[in-house]
Amino acid sequence: MDHLDRAVTTHQNLVASTPEDHPDYVKCLNNLANALQRRFDKTGSLEDINRVIEIRHGIMATAPHDHLYSMYSSNLGVALESRFKGTGSRDDLDQAITALREAVSSTPDGNSSCARYLNNLGNALQTRFEVAGSKADLDLAIAANEKAVELSPSDDLFMANLGAALQTRHDLTG
Repeated sequence: MDHLDRAVTTHQNLVASTPEDHPDYVKCLNNLANALQRRFDKTGSLEDINRVIEIRHGIMATAPHDHLYSMYSSNLGVALESRFKGTGSRDDLDQAITALREAVSSTPDGNSSCARYLNNLGNALQTRFEVAGSKADLDLAIAANEKAVELSPSDDLFMANLGAALQTRHDLTG
């Protein structure tokens, strides 16, 4: 844990010493949010995930619509879904799905990251199905997972997520 705490502190210092108009400032913020997210994943600290989401909202408000925009949007969605899992806030889950849809729709054609964004979206939609019971969310989750597998057929995680969603649909409909 010491290394992770030091990573967070190092990234905080880098952000503090980088002018906001520097071309790498947003990347520095993203790296800080990544370190805080990793620490949240280990500790469950709501303070960390709240800070991650604050940073990621700030990034989205200032980031240009360039090749990194879809990654920043996906990162925000993942962070919001993480906080949902810790607090149960449906608003966080709904915002996560909105951000993940934005990530998918803003990804340029042929970008290899699209499969990961689709997988993240499918997971969030399946989570919302599990919470709210809307079959439409499950159907959308399956469609997102199918597209992720289509774009990256050798990814076992994507296949496992698709399989889980299809099994859930079978359990629901027979």
